[in-house]
Amino acid sequence: MRISIWALPFILLGTCSHANTACDDLWLARNTIFDIHDYCFGSTLGKSIFDNNECTTVEPELAPEIGDRIEQLWQRARQLSCTTNQNRASISV
Repeated sequence: MRISIWALPFILLGTCSHANTACDDLWLARNTIFDIHDYCFGSTLGKSIFDNNECTTVEPELAPEIGDRIEQLWQRARQLSCTTNQNRASISV
């Protein structure tokens, strides 16, 4: 299979876009767990996505299996070299 040199930027752009979407998915999954456990979000992104009206803590008590799941989500984000811009007001999922 031969790929034109002109197609390469579009292929790479698609890959980056996919990675960003995966990173946003991981961010949302992880922070949904925190939201369920009454976490109070401080970032622009967290406040835009989640309702802080009934939050109670920035250090929620989590069952060990929930903590393990959050760690798995963090590990995957690290594998993808995710960096989430917390200053934006929305994500792509």
